[in-house]
Amino acid sequence: MTKPMGVRYSNESKMKDRTQKLFFLCTGILSLTIGIIGIFVPLLPTTCFVLLAAYCFSKSSDKLYQRLIQHPRFGLTILSWQKYRVIQVPIKCWASTMISVSALIIWFQPYTLILKATVSVFLLLLVLFIWSCPHKYPEENKQN
Repeated sequence: MTKPMGVRYSNESKMKDRTQKLFFLCTGILSLTIGIIGIFVPLLPTTCFVLLAAYCFSKSSDKLYQRLIQHPRFGLTILSWQKYRVIQVPIKCWASTMISVSALIIWFQPYTLILKATVSVFLLLLVLFIWSCPHKYPEENKQN
């Protein structure tokens, strides 16, 4: 006896959901790991990997997502970005400083000039993007 078509699709849908959850979970763990390594390694960003981890955990594991957004160091930054696309000034300053240090490290390495210039342009665009994001929450911008 064969199964009805609806049951087959239901099982395929469940398998697809499990596969997607597993993919997002693995990607989130990998992103968070890279982000933590990025705290100590120049040229390896932290914030973007932590934000990616938060997104992946929101799709796969509510428990890990809640732990991440309740983290004393990363939680406010994640929620500020997710809700308002806000990057606070101290974080902008820290990111710009670390990007500048990374650029200096690149320039003192024996890489080709074209590689140094390409990386420098990318880092400059990254700094411009960071500083183009608002740093105040929408409620703070309203006039009374």
